[in-house]
Amino acid sequence: MIFGTNSNYMLKYQKAKAKLVEYDISQKDYLKFPLNSNELSYPVIYILSRYAESIIENDETGKAEFAPYMVKASQYFDASVGANDRTAYDTDFLLSGAAAYFLSNDFGSSKVLCAALFEKIKDTPTMATSQIILRNLLGYLLLDKVFPISSDTFGGEELCRALLFYYTNGEGLPNIERVIQKYRTAIYKNNDPMEIYYVDILLAVITIALSKAAWKLIPQYSKLEPGQWEEYLKSSKSPKMLWPAQQLIGKKNVLSGENAIVQLPTGVGKTKSIELIIRSTFLSNRTATAIIVAPLRALCNEIASDMTSAFGESVLINQFSDILENDFFVDFTLKATILICTPEKLSYIIHHQVEFLDEIGLYIFDESHMFDDGRRGTAYELLISEIRKHINTEKQIVLLSAVLSNAEQIKQWLFNENGTLASDPAIKTTPKSIGFSSQTRDIHYYSEDPEREDFYVPRSIEVNLLKKLGKERKKRYFPNLTDPKDIAIYYANKL
Repeated sequence: MIFGTNSNYMLKYQKAKAKLVEYDISQKDYLKFPLNSNELSYPVIYILSRYAESIIENDETGKAEFAPYMVKASQYFDASVGANDRTAYDTDFLLSGAAAYFLSNDFGSSKVLCAALFEKIKDTPTMATSQIILRNLLGYLLLDKVFPISSDTFGGEELCRALLFYYTNGEGLPNIERVIQKYRTAIYKNNDPMEIYYVDILLAVITIALSKAAWKLIPQYSKLEPGQWEEYLKSSKSPKMLWPAQQLIGKKNVLSGENAIVQLPTGVGKTKSIELIIRSTFLSNRTATAIIVAPLRALCNEIASDMTSAFGESVLINQFSDILENDFFVDFTLKATILICTPEKLSYIIHHQVEFLDEIGLYIFDESHMFDDGRRGTAYELLISEIRKHINTEKQIVLLSAVLSNAEQIKQWLFNENGTLASDPAIKTTPKSIGFSSQTRDIHYYSEDPEREDFYVPRSIEVNLLKKLGKERKKRYFPNLTDPKDIAIYYANKL
């Protein structure tokens, strides 16, 4: 077994070491680990290398063998940076971790490590060329950074130019496949272990990225001609590839006008998904007006900012205030329009001017799990019912939620047979580690098994005697270990 009991313990110890650094625990209070977690570097490098090789060679058996261990490999590289005890290798930990998350379809976590890599580490003379190209490509795909042309004697420049040409013009895919094989052969002949390690990871990342390329998938999912998307896909605002959440809405025909309940966890590209739904609707001429309804004013502000950034001046962004007055006049003849408001405001508008709904062809309801909210859920549900009653079946309704316990029943109630449920448990959320603090000043962490502790952080709280105020005589300490609010404030300050 590649990743057995000892390996799992080592991974827990590595995570614990990272938390000890995060909470600034004194070295004298460090836990005594019975195993050296640094030795886990060898099996995780083997796992990442073999999985990358399986992707390049389209070896389904190899992919099935190593895929189950990729999440653990990603987490190990991530924790190794946090442990701060082998800083000379931070470049490799960050880049290997970002690539491992990427190959595991966890693009959000990959983006985080990639950003840390660009923030902390610049080119060094010891970086392999394929390592530099890999870093630059991940930055280009995930962070919208410029993709510079790297030159070397083995064909790195040719590879970079072929990739850039495809992502700029949507052409030249067969040439990339030829250049990939040529570059890999040349690197292997040079027989540099570091180059060989990174070239396979680089080519695996390229293979995965091209399979999810926006040039390929967006026209296919929207059922529109590639030429209709060309201007957008050539712009700097377009995604280079679709994340799993965006592929999900595409496969469920949401981009081609299907009514849907879409369940997307946090941090998987929901904002870009909303943008693509609206763009597809406008390009197909199904409507020139879309409305986004969000339950909180702050969320409406955030959505308005995101949509303004995405569409610029090509679309009118109109955010209604929450004040219940007639401030909702919109000239629908000007240009394509995105309206943004809270459920309460939209209810008020419909009550005073129901014909307002006639001009809207796309309704997006964000955070629709608010149906379950005891205070506002009923109003939200009644609003959607009222809208459904006044619009025809040619108009599209999309409900977005992180989780709906009765999504199938809501779909039947709202759409009958004219809608779909877009949900995929395989879409990875940002990994979280949950810790419980105690009066012993320790934090106990749990992840996969709520009955079994992963690790704990000792002595994470330092209690200090506070200076007395005025004529005060009683001794006061911060934090008070019996006061949860004190504990919360202490950790917030420390982190």
